[in-house]
Amino acid sequence: MSFTKTRNSTGTPLVTGAHSDTSPRAMTRCRLPDSIQTQVQAGSSRHFPNFFEKYKWRHSDPTLQHPTLFLKSRVQHLLLSETCSGSYDDCFTVLEETIPRYVTAQPQQCLLCCSICPDAGSSDISLARNGAVTNEQNSVGGGVGSGGSPISVSEAVGYLAGGYVRDKEHDPYARHAFNVRVSNSLPNDRSLPDTRHPRCDQVDYDDEDLPTLSVVITFHNEARSALLRTVVSVLNRTPEDLLEDIILVDDASDNSSDGLLLSGLPKVRVLRNEQRQGLIRSRVRGADASQGETIFFLDSHCEVNQGWAIPLLHTLRQKPKSVMCPVIDVIDQDTLDYRAAGTVLKGGFDWGLHFRWVPLTEEEKVMRTDPTATYRSPAVAGGLFLISRSWWEELGKYDDGLDIWGAENLEMSFKAWQCGGSVEVAPCSRVGHVFRKKHPYTFPDGNANTYLKNSRRVAEVWLDEFIHFFYETRPSALQIPYGDIGDRKELRSRLKCRGFGWYQKTIYPELATPSRHELAYGQLRQRNLCLQGPDSPPPDQKQQQSQEGEQQVEVTTCVAERVTQEWSLSQDGAVAHGNLCLSVLSPRDARVHVLPCHAGPKQRWIRQGRRLQHGASGLCLDSASDYGALVQPCRNNLLSQQWDFSVELQALTTL
Repeated sequence: MSFTKTRNSTGTPLVTGAHSDTSPRAMTRCRLPDSIQTQVQAGSSRHFPNFFEKYKWRHSDPTLQHPTLFLKSRVQHLLLSETCSGSYDDCFTVLEETIPRYVTAQPQQCLLCCSICPDAGSSDISLARNGAVTNEQNSVGGGVGSGGSPISVSEAVGYLAGGYVRDKEHDPYARHAFNVRVSNSLPNDRSLPDTRHPRCDQVDYDDEDLPTLSVVITFHNEARSALLRTVVSVLNRTPEDLLEDIILVDDASDNSSDGLLLSGLPKVRVLRNEQRQGLIRSRVRGADASQGETIFFLDSHCEVNQGWAIPLLHTLRQKPKSVMCPVIDVIDQDTLDYRAAGTVLKGGFDWGLHFRWVPLTEEEKVMRTDPTATYRSPAVAGGLFLISRSWWEELGKYDDGLDIWGAENLEMSFKAWQCGGSVEVAPCSRVGHVFRKKHPYTFPDGNANTYLKNSRRVAEVWLDEFIHFFYETRPSALQIPYGDIGDRKELRSRLKCRGFGWYQKTIYPELATPSRHELAYGQLRQRNLCLQGPDSPPPDQKQQQSQEGEQQVEVTTCVAERVTQEWSLSQDGAVAHGNLCLSVLSPRDARVHVLPCHAGPKQRWIRQGRRLQHGASGLCLDSASDYGALVQPCRNNLLSQQWDFSVELQALTTL
């Protein structure tokens, strides 16, 4: 892929490549180490003619006027990326296996794959062309990407090749927690499906006098292909007159070239932490170095979609104290496929300050008649949001007492809402994000302890008299030091922020306050399946129900706010659905029913890790049946016996 600087203000790509509808460039001739050059020349007359005769392949693209050059380039790529042992014959074997697939499936991608021409065999090709690069000791340079000439195919692919040796492991998930093998094979400027509602195209945004935009991306040992795709998507899909700069903050990655080599891209500046600071402090550093009137924080494994920026900037101009979030689409961690987010969701959390996606309430759904209109969100969804520079600074940026990663999105959300602003989602702005099942990097004090420390610090500043719910949910937090919060308390006082009671009642009423006798409540679920009780009968049928006796419970698809899926676990072991409790009538009857609660042994359950064990029979609640919920012999790690309440008010034991 070649990078070409253009001058426009309409959103036309700033970076174009072999996969864009641009005029093809002549393929760059390569200068190779003498040993490799000798192998290529020695074998070309023997193999190349046979190859073309065998596959009868020709291409009309002018870059392939010399097919022998095309094949040589591919062989050089195989040699230098260590796809094979280094023997020319071995390389040609791989060539024969791979070229037909490229030719028949993606001839344009074939150009990119075959254009790696590292100088003198170096696996790192610098993309830096008079760009500004700084580290902890240097000040931020000026002239972002200024004076840089277009970046060639060979440079872009060479940058990726520098990461192949590192990424090329038996397990493609080991280093980055997503399939880096697939990521490395994708075009850096791939096209994405337009996941917006069709009516978004009809919205007439007033794009005159919109504020300028800085994009801040922090990374630590990110896959080069993912990082480059993130940056290219911003350059290609953001109007140039609105994009002030892109600040990449390399948080002490093992290889400093991961960021350094990108410094010549248009509008890109690279900062490097020589010691690990974490996402939170790195974002603050990047924001301080940026020049835009607004700041958009973006993760390093994302792709912004078409038209993403203007809906956010348009609303922010109308509501300067709003924190604006895009809809976050899913980039599959296995296939890297880009998929639209399904249900309309907003950011929420439980009393343990664990972030969770929550659906709109029925009232919000009724009021939301325009699918393009922004809607309120109690919490920022992770790390993707736009904020004005003035509001960011007035809110005290991120709390610099928070370590590495975790709870910073909730701190920002509480500040925004309680101190006079808002958090909103713009449904016509879409950004894809690779959702991973684990963090691929380490935390100095461990993932759990770091998140717990951060959560406690946020809770102590913002939860007021509701803080006991946090400690009841996460009692181990009481043992974690959280540092001095005097400056955060003073900030809250100076901004005259409202109390958490106002926030809970007005912004997030779904965060119900639990009974003192409850250990957990909400939906009792396994992924998208929930335990469902009977509908509450009309008043005139209640007597008939009690006469008919027990009713069996079901396992069905979870539906938000369905009262028949609401349960609570009390301290005496009752799993209650209103005034009805889960019951097992006999050890010989595996069915699970609900009966009026009476606190007997047939209704007592014990929480064993994520299992619910019936006290009298010793059997565990199990979903693996077409006949509703049953009790079955308990087995460790059996997924059909793993249950989660929406809100857990006790630390779960580990089996």
